[in-house]
Amino acid sequence: MALVGMQLAIVLLIGRDWAYVTTYRLYLDRRIDSSDRSAAAQSFDIVGRQVVPRIVTRGPDRVVFRTDIGQDSTIHVLLRAHRPTRYAIEWRDMVLQESS
Repeated sequence: MALVGMQLAIVLLIGRDWAYVTTYRLYLDRRIDSSDRSAAAQSFDIVGRQVVPRIVTRGPDRVVFRTDIGQDSTIHVLLRAHRPTRYAIEWRDMVLQESS
């Protein structure tokens, strides 16, 4: 009986961990850079059973997001270009200092 109780507890812990997995996405309406000259657009594609946001740019562009999730994370990025293109993905840890 104790073994069945332990197995049930393990299944419940696994279920809890699975339920708390959260996906954070980067949406253009939450960008923090100046978007006055940006031609970036966002579309949402259905891939299998998932909705996948896609950010599309034409020509030189810069898109900046705040990523203050507060936990270790993985960012998945797929870049596709129609011709040879130079690009950069930058990550900056910004430490805000309080002024007194």
